[in-house]
Formats: sequence, C-alpha cells, structure tokens
Amino acid sequence: MVLTKKEAAFIHDKVFKLGMNRTLSTGITETMDKFKNLHMSYSYQDPSMPHDQATQLLSSRDPSAVTSALISIGLNEENWLWAQGVCIDHLQSQDKSIAFAAITAIGHIARRHKKLDLVLTTSALAETQSKHPSLAGSIADTLDDIEMFITDK
Repeated sequence: MVLTKKEAAFIHDKVFKLGMNRTLSTGITETMDKFKNLHMSYSYQDPSMPHDQATQLLSSRDPSAVTSALISIGLNEENWLWAQGVCIDHLQSQDKSIAFAAITAIGHIARRHKKLDLVLTTSALAETQSKHPSLAGSIADTLDDIEMFITDK
C-alpha cells in the first residue's frame, strides 16, 4: 500500500495531535504520552483484508485480531451501514484497544462514504467516552472527521 502525500500528511497530523509514540519505517520516533496502557501495536500493518476474513477475526478472542479487522472494515468495507453497526457494537468493549479501533474506523467510514447515522453514532461515541474517558481525544478526532466529511446533516 502506497500513501499519497496528502494521506501521509493527514496521518502525520493525526499522530501528532494524539501525542502517540510511534516508530515509523523511516526510523522516526514520536512521543507517546497517551495510550501507554493500550494493548495495541502501532507498528504498520497493511489493513486490507477480505470482508469474510475481517468478519471471522471479529469473533476472535485476540484483541489484536479484532482491532485489525475493525481498521480493515473502516478502510475497506463497501457497505457503510453494516460497517457502522459493527463499529458501534465494538465501542463498548472492555478492551480499550478494541474501542479505540472502532472509534478510528468510524472516522474512516465518515471520510470514505460521506455518510453515517449521526444520531446513533454520536450517541454511541458519547457513551464510549463515559466508559473510557482516556479515549476522549480519539473520540474528538472522529467527531472532527464526521464534521468535516459528512455533508448531509
């Protein structure tokens, strides 16, 4: 997968906005003040996987597999309504890395499809913030994505 300059700049801005520590393939290390306690790998992995594989991984007990599936769904799923439902279902996970991936995937769905059920999604994100206050920054970023990319409000 090759990113355009615009996509790379967008990701770079998001990473710095969240204050995450990440070692990029170029060897640049950024600071990680937030999310130290998340059990999630920030090393690059190609998030593309077939729908059936993503669906299968969602039922895994391995948080890393579930987070990979959620990100793939956010970036690749053609059925935005189904993808939104899957992400909302995972927002209330006890595992913060899964909730984080679901939050991120919702932002990807908004960017790619330019539509979401805003009442359902914003309500679910508010509930997630109550359950996982440490994810407030990620939720704010996703709400920014929704505001930016969803034009039919």
